[in-house]
Amino acid sequence: MRHNQVASGGKTYAATELIKQATRAGLKVAAAKLSGVACLRDTLNMADHGAVATASFLDCGLPSTVDAGDLAPMAKAIIARLNESTPDLIVIEMGDGLLGGYSVESIFEDSELREATAALVFCASDYVGAWGGIELLRRRGIEIDVIAGSVTDSQMGEDYIRKEFGVPAANARRDGTAMFQLISSKVEAARSKVIA
Repeated sequence: MRHNQVASGGKTYAATELIKQATRAGLKVAAAKLSGVACLRDTLNMADHGAVATASFLDCGLPSTVDAGDLAPMAKAIIARLNESTPDLIVIEMGDGLLGGYSVESIFEDSELREATAALVFCASDYVGAWGGIELLRRRGIEIDVIAGSVTDSQMGEDYIRKEFGVPAANARRDGTAMFQLISSKVEAARSKVIA
């Protein structure tokens, strides 16, 4: 296994699996990557899995979001652009963690973006990452709907997260259908909302 496969939290895989499962369920899906480093490969992968429109921070002229500051205005512009394709769902991937220099936290600090979020799938590499994500987001009043990523590569990982953290868990590689089913009711409820 290559090093980047071992270190990966599984964000892109989970995002593309959600796109694939939502498309199979008859939804028209758009997708975006809002933070991280140069990601043309990620948005192409999203399109390959069924996204009818894709966009990323690259489309806004940023080669990365390292020290970019407040990403909320850029995120809203990307979402508005994707909404032009009249999707039923927009799957958004944010790269490289809640902590660090990629400005991910600025998206979660924006009340309009939080309100527009139907469900949150958090990918973690290990139990500490899962616990940290749950705690950091709860401090912001945000609950995680599903833990995914390499921490769930074994059934033991899924079971541990459910039992110890009280958060649903699913592995995108082993059972993408189950992962999508865990958020499908929230996606359906959000489809009826009109977001200005």
